[in-house]
Amino acid sequence: MPFTRRQVLTLTGASLPLSLLTWWPRRETPPVAGIEAG
Repeated sequence: MPFTRRQVLTLTGASLPLSLLTWWPRRETPPVAGIEAG
C-alpha cells in the first residue's frame, strides 16, 4: 500500500530531527570525520 503525501512528509519531518540527534553527539568521532573529509 503506497504512502500518501502527508505520510511521507510526516515520516521525513520526524526522521530528520531523529537522525540529527543520533548523529550530532558522534560528529567528532574519526569515522564521521573521515567521511566528511571524503
